[in-house]
Amino acid sequence: MHTRTFQVTLRAKDPDVAPNASIAAARLISLLPPGWAGRMDDLARGTVLIIESMVPVPVDTAVAVTASAMADVSLRDWEVGGCTSF
Repeated sequence: MHTRTFQVTLRAKDPDVAPNASIAAARLISLLPPGWAGRMDDLARGTVLIIESMVPVPVDTAVAVTASAMADVSLRDWEVGGCTSF
């Protein structure tokens, strides 16, 4: 299955950093490779990001791109709580 758009939910590993969710989301978006874009969605449901590729890619590629960005030391207090393609 190929997708261009998927949704990622960020979850704080430590409740003390949870108020910084929008900063973490912006950092994750800034770490996406060329050809990828992201935006924050409804923060009432948690820190939800919509991530898009310029071209359709396999779902596992989308997950790998997210995992690569999440490996950055600046996001060490955060984890992916869910990832859905649509």
